Amino acid sequence: MRKMEMITDEKKNKNMKRIMNMKNFFAPSAWRLGGAARRAATALLLCVMTCATAWASVPQGYDYIDASGTTHNTAMDGIGENDNPTVINSTNKPTTLSGWYVVSGNVNYTETVTLSDNTTIILADGAHLSIGTSSNRISSGNCIYADGKSLTIYGQTNQTGTLSVYNRLRNNAVYVAGYTQHGGTVTIDGTDQVALFLDDGDLTLTRGTLIVNASYNYGWNSITLSNGHVTVSGGTLSANSHIKADDVTVSGGTPTTTGAIIGTATLGLTHATA
Repeated sequence: MRKMEMITDEKKNKNMKRIMNMKNFFAPSAWRLGGAARRAATALLLCVMTCATAWASVPQGYDYIDASGTTHNTAMDGIGENDNPTVINSTNKPTTLSGWYVVSGNVNYTETVTLSDNTTIILADGAHLSIGTSSNRISSGNCIYADGKSLTIYGQTNQTGTLSVYNRLRNNAVYVAGYTQHGGTVTIDGTDQVALFLDDGDLTLTRGTLIVNASYNYGWNSITLSNGHVTVSGGTLSANSHIKADDVTVSGGTPTTTGAIIGTATLGLTHATA
């Protein structure tokens, strides 16, 4: 996981020792100087101590790649609320999400994850987040559920982070208001319902890979948008069944579907005729 170097307590202690050594160096010399020189030396010492303290307290954030391929850091992107995202790992698996998160290592959920507010997940390089598995699917509800809230996915430099969800028994694998992906690889696999359902929101793909599978034999759509638009400007979108939306616009990337486009398709999408 690409993270700025953490300022540990040990490093802080070393920094303070350096500061005290500087103080011990400056102080005796300062008192032997005249008044003006003494004041200047004291001011310099205070400046050094203040700068060192400020440096030690700077928030240490996580890198992520935006739609244009530019690297940002959560502590320095100016957003504020994401300075220190919550880390999701094998020992910290919150089932209600809100705000910014970064996934570290291999993490598996065996129950529904609910978004209580708009949620952003950074898939760190090498991280693998799964909700259910192909052999043990979530059957008690959706894999990811949000009533009127949206999900945004970012990747990091190597784009090796993944999110996989597996669902069955007539529940949408992912049910959210809007979905935006700027990186990583996301697999949404549903067997008995629409795999990805967006309730009055848009689907936007700029980077990364989005694979959406539904039960084509039963006529379920891979993706259904209720009053929404699909926009693909980059990345890879693969759907094994139909895509239903007000319109599907493709200006880049490599989207394909073996089903039909139910709605208006604009350029570049390989699909069957509706």
